[in-house]
Amino acid sequence: MKKLYFYFLYTVEILKREKERLILSILAGFIVAFMFSLYSTYTYSENIQKNIAEKVVRFHVLANSNSSEDIELKYKVRDALLKYTENFDCNTRDEFIDVLNSNMEGIDEIVKNTLIENNSDYTSKVFLSRDIFPYKEYGDVVFPAGEYLGLRVEIGEAKGNNWWCVMFPSMCFNDDSCKSTGSQGMINLKNALDNEEYNIVTAKKSNSIVPKIKFKIVELWQESKYNKNDFVTNSDK
Repeated sequence: MKKLYFYFLYTVEILKREKERLILSILAGFIVAFMFSLYSTYTYSENIQKNIAEKVVRFHVLANSNSSEDIELKYKVRDALLKYTENFDCNTRDEFIDVLNSNMEGIDEIVKNTLIENNSDYTSKVFLSRDIFPYKEYGDVVFPAGEYLGLRVEIGEAKGNNWWCVMFPSMCFNDDSCKSTGSQGMINLKNALDNEEYNIVTAKKSNSIVPKIKFKIVELWQESKYNKNDFVTNSDK
């Protein structure tokens, strides 16, 4: 019993002498764990956004201005292009990009003809472009901010709000505003993404808290990388 008491006093004495070193060690351990956690969540965010971006093609049409006439013209161009591209039968993103590239002259002609038919003398540009997109909701689907490849259509000075959706996998053809992805759009998306990526972009409608937390991690890191001026114009209100 005396020996146990002696060992106890000895241990207390050591702890008193080493208190500062122990506190520093605990603090260092906490900092290391915190930094590792930050690095892990940042890496996860980067990988998720990059993987999603590599499997989709966005679509955006930029109006000449925000006048009611220019906005209406933008929608007519949009409708004509969606009708033209709706029969593109592609199983992969690479196939879809190849088809877009091979049909770029036809797409450009559709835009120009639509402008002429609506008595507009605006110039237009059609091209594939990598742009920084902000956080964007399509019904129950939410895409994190980041760089994506998209079919970009510029009308006139292209200073107005732009309309956008996801062209591959097809999520554009369910309603006029592309605010509802529809059942087929969800099937197309699920087929294009892996389970983790799909759970992230559909976290909004999930009954589980885990996907919501994961999406928030992705979005916080992605949003922190950019300022407002980095994003490709403004979206429709």
